[in-house]
Amino acid sequence: MMRRSRRIFFTVIAFVFLALFFVFFANLTKRGLDDDQLHFDEGWSVTYGDSTLNNISIAEYKIPEDVKIGDTLVYKKHLNIDVLPLSTLRFRTFHSAVSVFLDDQPIYSYGHDLYKQGRLVGSGFHFINLPEHIDRRTITIEQIVAESAAALTSTSVKVLHNNVVSDFFSRHALAAGSGIFLCLFAVLSIFVGFIALAYSRSFYRLILIGFISFLMGLWTMCYMKVIQMFSMDFAFNTMLEYISLYLVPVPMCLLLIHMRKDRLARWKMNGLLVFLAVAILFFVVSTVSHAMNVAHYTCFLPFFHLYVILLFLYMIIARILNDRMFGMQERILVYGIAIFFTFGIIDLVRFHMQWYLGIFDSNIDMTLLPLGALVFVIFLMVSYFIYLYDVVMDKTEKEMLKQLAFRDSLTGLYNRAKCERIFEVLDRRDSKYAIVSIDLNGLKKVNDNHGHSVGDKLLIRYAEVFKKAFNGVGTTIRMGGDEFLAIVRSEHLHELETALNDLKVLEKSNSYGLPVPLEASFGYSVHELGDKTKANDVYKLADSKMYDMKVNTAKNRRN
Repeated sequence: MMRRSRRIFFTVIAFVFLALFFVFFANLTKRGLDDDQLHFDEGWSVTYGDSTLNNISIAEYKIPEDVKIGDTLVYKKHLNIDVLPLSTLRFRTFHSAVSVFLDDQPIYSYGHDLYKQGRLVGSGFHFINLPEHIDRRTITIEQIVAESAAALTSTSVKVLHNNVVSDFFSRHALAAGSGIFLCLFAVLSIFVGFIALAYSRSFYRLILIGFISFLMGLWTMCYMKVIQMFSMDFAFNTMLEYISLYLVPVPMCLLLIHMRKDRLARWKMNGLLVFLAVAILFFVVSTVSHAMNVAHYTCFLPFFHLYVILLFLYMIIARILNDRMFGMQERILVYGIAIFFTFGIIDLVRFHMQWYLGIFDSNIDMTLLPLGALVFVIFLMVSYFIYLYDVVMDKTEKEMLKQLAFRDSLTGLYNRAKCERIFEVLDRRDSKYAIVSIDLNGLKKVNDNHGHSVGDKLLIRYAEVFKKAFNGVGTTIRMGGDEFLAIVRSEHLHELETALNDLKVLEKSNSYGLPVPLEASFGYSVHELGDKTKANDVYKLADSKMYDMKVNTAKNRRN
């Protein structure tokens, strides 16, 4: 019942955090927008090859399907309004080299050197500072297609008078917040996971969660171009975008393998291993091809989409995420993975509508995958906390049972089983130690005359005295009945006589309320270095000396 309550608590905390996160960034999105921005979408002429289209909306223009690498598209617009000082022209391009002119005067250029070298040009938002008094002049944007993956549509063109950075951040606040949170969370998870891995292998899952979180956070910032707040290198940003995306299946497959280990049929586990191997091979091949400039990362995107779809179908057909066999922590993890893959499939549909069908709309231009990634990671962490709690509780419970197995239930001292374990260790080592054998006097008399409950009280009182006398000196053990034993290691042998004298003093001072005084007979034997005598034989010798003391004490009382 307590475990279930804690699991519900973790789940509620996760949803509260998620709600606060979205409320905060939804509110942040409304702030910092440039309300005075001018939309330059209408009234453009577009030239492609020998054809020119006039007076069109650049945001709705469909690039011809037969566009090829190296083709040039020219967008022109005659400006009939004045622009305030320090205004900025903003537009986005995909995998294209770009030049901007005012009349015939160049004011901006990007990507031509990379295009000529056949390297990745990249995608991103262009920010161009405009001169004053540009009314009644013609602005020209030349776009050279550098990849077959270039978008089949143009993009919206805006002029911002102020707050360029804050406007950009506000419009991408959710993506920025999600990406930065995922990356920071990932760094912390990986760091803590690697340190804690030395304590328990259960922290391996935390490391995998950290890697997934980092890759999804990095991809989110790159795909939504939020990374331009830190880097304006389009080629580098785009390369990071594809690297992080192509690497995600590796820790994802490892996580599935780890959580379903020993629970799946052999063929199902082999299937996951095949998908893991394919993911690694795919990343290696695409990276080598990109580095050698044979084929850029963009060329491999259709194959990656096919891989994701096949993995999703395999998980459904093979029932990898069948939660009927899971505990609550794994159910939460399953729900998180299901949500993540659902968002991924939705984003694939959106992507293909946008890129291959030419359906560009503000409602589908925003990917939902960052949202799915954030929900997924939160589900992962809730699942992991429950998993870790169960592991710790299970380990604690086993440790408690182990301790109980080596503890005397009445006195709390170690028992005979623990003594035998210690004897085994002593026999494996050549060390100096002493064994003290102690026999409590008068227990049988108390049991016979006052009952076993009073006898138990006598034993408990003596155990307290015995433990206090040998505290920091030796290991205290109850062998059973009225027999006690202490093991003193070499570094404390010089304190043995003091401990025995303290024991006598404590016996006298703690005899109040008992039918007989606390009193015991004892004897000890020392095992020297190089002595081949077994610990049990040392104990027998100490026991013999204890018995001699007991006999002598009885004689003295009779005399």
